[in-house]
Amino acid sequence: MKRHTLAILAAVLAACIIIVGMTCPAALAAEQLLRANGKHYNYFLDGKPYVIGVNAESRSGKFYYCRQIESMTDYKVTETTTVENTEAARRLAWLLSEYQHDGEPVLTYAAIGVLVHRSYDDQKVWVRHEQYLFSVMGGLESKVNELWEEAANKLPVSSRVTRDDRQGLRSGSLFVQLLDSSGQPIEGVFTATIEGPAVFDEDDEPTAVGWAELEGTTVYWHATGAGEVNIKVGYQSVGLDEAVTAQKMMVLNDVVEREDSLLTFNVDNLYAPEQEMPQTGSPMGLVLGLAAAVMCCGAFMLYAVRRRWYAAMMSSRGGDASR
Repeated sequence: MKRHTLAILAAVLAACIIIVGMTCPAALAAEQLLRANGKHYNYFLDGKPYVIGVNAESRSGKFYYCRQIESMTDYKVTETTTVENTEAARRLAWLLSEYQHDGEPVLTYAAIGVLVHRSYDDQKVWVRHEQYLFSVMGGLESKVNELWEEAANKLPVSSRVTRDDRQGLRSGSLFVQLLDSSGQPIEGVFTATIEGPAVFDEDDEPTAVGWAELEGTTVYWHATGAGEVNIKVGYQSVGLDEAVTAQKMMVLNDVVEREDSLLTFNVDNLYAPEQEMPQTGSPMGLVLGLAAAVMCCGAFMLYAVRRRWYAAMMSSRGGDASR
């Protein structure tokens, strides 16, 4: 009986271990961060120590910035989520990407730290810290303003596709552009995808990868059947993640895939446009017009010559030539 009870308890314990393992993956996946040395500015306010700049680093070299000035980190990341794709998130993501390496002046890291707190911290708490830092750290305020302006409109947030219809339903071209938050063209890598009976000319595949120039990039397609096709354009960007430690921190999300569904139209690989008669305004129309004029003039001249010859013959015979 005792042995049977122990066996039951062992089975229950094993089941509990399995359940805990299945329901607590975050705890098992916790990442231990490293202290960031030489990438932040130390200061005291109200007798308490604080830092501004890069607070921690991952073992792969990613920089973490504090977003809660009144909290302390334990350097253990238990959860990471991508924040909403706002204007502030895009600018900060670009700055973290642009300055994601060693060797920058501490002033640069500190300015990015200020922008993170300004965008995501409790402003009732943060405003005193910002004012104090601007008063004790020379050049910080101007650097903050400089970086914020530098980061404007640097990432693609949408795309645009227009279609050239002049080649009908069998084939044609698409004009692709990537756009920033103000709607202006921006360079970058794009992936165009055709859903439906058509493929791109280059590789006879429904997907084409290219580089979007500021003036746009053209890709060519042809139909493989008949029906409706949908054009989608995807592009790579960077995003901003929120990492949870004992405090919340912000870190770069290296690659964020975005996609727009932009255009729908019909194709038909059997379609052949009717041959149109040349218009008078076209080169062929002009040639045909001149030919017709020459023929009319020739006929009139032949008629005139024959009439004069007939009149002369009748005159010599004393007859009437008027007819």
